Amino acid sequence: MVRSIIVCFSFFVSPQVLSSLTSTEQLFSFIRQKNSNSRLLINDHLFTALIESNNIFDEFEDFVLSFGWKQREYDVGPPPCRFSVGSPSGRYRTFGIEPIIHFFGTFADPIECAYGLRYVELNNHGNQKEPWSVRQTGIYHKFEGSTEIWVFISPSPLIESKAVEHIDQIKEKCIKGVNPFELHLKLIIASLSNFRWYIKSLVERAAEQSIRVVAAQVGQGKLSSLIDFEINFEDRQLLKVVEDLALDLITIFDSTTDTINAIIWEYEYICDESGHRSDNIMSGLRDCLREVDLYMKKTKTLCKRIQGTASLLSDLLDYENAKIAQENGESLRILAQESREENSTMRALTEKGTKDAAAVKVITLITIIFLPTTVVSGFFSTQFVRQSEDGTRLTLTANWWIIAAISIPLTVVTFTIWYCWVRFPWNKWWDERIIRRSRKSNIIQRRPTGLGANIDPPNTDCESAFRDSPADGNSLSAARALHYSNTIGSKSRSGSHEKF
Repeated sequence: MVRSIIVCFSFFVSPQVLSSLTSTEQLFSFIRQKNSNSRLLINDHLFTALIESNNIFDEFEDFVLSFGWKQREYDVGPPPCRFSVGSPSGRYRTFGIEPIIHFFGTFADPIECAYGLRYVELNNHGNQKEPWSVRQTGIYHKFEGSTEIWVFISPSPLIESKAVEHIDQIKEKCIKGVNPFELHLKLIIASLSNFRWYIKSLVERAAEQSIRVVAAQVGQGKLSSLIDFEINFEDRQLLKVVEDLALDLITIFDSTTDTINAIIWEYEYICDESGHRSDNIMSGLRDCLREVDLYMKKTKTLCKRIQGTASLLSDLLDYENAKIAQENGESLRILAQESREENSTMRALTEKGTKDAAAVKVITLITIIFLPTTVVSGFFSTQFVRQSEDGTRLTLTANWWIIAAISIPLTVVTFTIWYCWVRFPWNKWWDERIIRRSRKSNIIQRRPTGLGANIDPPNTDCESAFRDSPADGNSLSAARALHYSNTIGSKSRSGSHEKF
């Protein structure tokens, strides 16, 4: 009867419990997480006790470091698969080093291996855009004689169920009748089970964007719409998200291929040294390797499609920008044409205004000519023209020369004043004179007052004496001196009133 024990670690398991399990033939340890970005549900003392009580090699800690608290996942590819085959001291062996075991049937020498697997599963977050999530699990296996130790870090429900099935299989058979690599094959198959559907979802997301871009109808008219649906930079961002997920898949498949090749290499070596022939385990591992290679090809094809769609989308966005720039240039051309027409209209209006101003000037000059004569005739109130007795003609009176003698010089004086006012800068001179007077008045207002200086005091001797006193460094301040001046002056005036 094979004794098998399953240990699910928590913070309530003590190191003493692990020490009591060292003689167990089958030990399955599960270290879980609350979620993918949280810490492992095991403390440092308990983890150290697990390592020391089972003589787990140090390379296992490299896989533990991939877990723990983090905001985002950046370490997509786990460390390479580690094998230690040989003496119980744990001599490490990798590819290219001479083997140190000599038989397979009795498993006298210990075999240790550790590797990480990436898998995908539905996250049940209710997010229709991101229904899948990439998870990871760490696996350690040690087989020595009749003792078999398994350690699983953050296993998925499917991987955990495969481990339980393996335990039930061991209970039904003798441990020597169970191939220790059989569970490795089951774990790899379980980790690859959902990648087909995950890649399909990425292809659908990329195809949705690709159809929208490829089916775009570019406008033919000068001002026609570019495409029959809205397309913007957000579509490029969505393609970038899918492309990043596909690139992560390539890294995952590379690491999975490396892990499967390492297991195949070690299994072939053990079979050759022990005289065993290749069996279903080897065939299953090679099938998994071909499956990963197929997924790798699909992912690379997806990346090429995404890059082509992104390139076409970028070209469409550039074309749209060029089309908008062309339309803006056409609008600017129309505005320039309207501006030229408006300038032509304004020039015509200006020319018309100039002609009107000239006409008004002529009328004004004519008015100036007749104005003195009108003033003179109105001033003298005399008729210089009279009608003949028969009423057929007009005759000048004897004093007609008066209007000519006064109007002609007055007209000449009027024209002279107008000409001088227009031709000579009298307005500028007058404005400068006003400005100088204004500045002079401001300087007078801002001039500081001394102790009685520029003050119009009453005619008293005290105030005159105070006003004439010199101001030196020992004198009082200006405020106090002015206060005393006002006080003395008021007293003097009061004294004068008293005298009166």
